[in-house]
Amino acid sequence: MTMDIRTMLFALALGNLAICVALFFHMYDRHKTPALGTWALARQLQAGGWLLLFMRGTGILPDLVTVPAGYSLVFAGLAAEVVALRQAVEMRSWRLPMIAAIALSVPAYLAAFVIDADGIRVVAGSLIMGALYFASAAALASGWGGASAARRFLAVATALLAAVVTARGVMVLTMPQGWGWLSDPFLQVVSSGAFYLLMVLGCVGFMLI
Repeated sequence: MTMDIRTMLFALALGNLAICVALFFHMYDRHKTPALGTWALARQLQAGGWLLLFMRGTGILPDLVTVPAGYSLVFAGLAAEVVALRQAVEMRSWRLPMIAAIALSVPAYLAAFVIDADGIRVVAGSLIMGALYFASAAALASGWGGASAARRFLAVATALLAAVVTARGVMVLTMPQGWGWLSDPFLQVVSSGAFYLLMVLGCVGFMLI
């Protein structure tokens, strides 16, 4: 049995908020690194984004607010996560490139939302998220020979997540009524797996680096 999509979104929002609290207490009496501060910001942005998406269709806020604002926060959080991971593995942080990426991707997503709120929007969102997850996987995979087994696992898992998210966008283009992929039993299982990966990586990933 797969988890309801709304339950997953709520779990993602709650999980990101919980990891912020856990990181605060974990580092309360320790030296705060730049990577930790950036990671906490990334978790907060993603928590806010997933919470807005959870509220889609509830009547609390109109969908014209929850969907564009929610995904914009998720994109910003994923970009901040790339910066944090690169800081954690002592690479150039890519702060400016990630700011530029968000400055381009958010308007592109909003334009896609205006043009086609069901089809093109899903393609744009999936490709943007997939690219950001691939950037995180690349950061984790840097220095592969000297990386720990846990870090290698995280790199592979994040790359797998990126592939699944990107595949969603491809399906919209190649499959009839592709944006309804969650209704297909097989694809529903795949999407559930992606959400589970999101929750696991979001809750424990940074601490395993």
